[in-house]
Amino acid sequence: LPGRPDDVILPNSLTRLEVGVRQPLYQFGVGGAAGQRSQAMAAAARSEFRRAELDTVLEAREAYLNVQRAERMVAVAELGVTVARENLRITEAARTAGFQADVDVLEAQRNLAEAENGVRRARHGVTLS
Repeated sequence: LPGRPDDVILPNSLTRLEVGVRQPLYQFGVGGAAGQRSQAMAAAARSEFRRAELDTVLEAREAYLNVQRAERMVAVAELGVTVARENLRITEAARTAGFQADVDVLEAQRNLAEAENGVRRARHGVTLS
């Protein structure tokens, strides 16, 4: 500041600073609306939580049934492999006896390969479930 250190400098204008706080104590006509609103929000939260619980139970039951279904599919596919092997054995015996062509044996081998592939897919289904 200009001048000597002991000089008093007066401002050209006065400044006023004021802080005010207002808080309503009661609002006429509202009544218990705020309480009713908070109760409704709490009820909605409880309902949403219950729905989430029930969805979890449903998903767990569906997953269990999917595992059971996949395991049964493995059993069915393994029976299919047994049938395909027996069909191949019979077809090869008939070809040896001269009653079947080589193409019939190839078809039986293809059926066996498809049945074995079905077992692998069914086992992967169990793992996935």
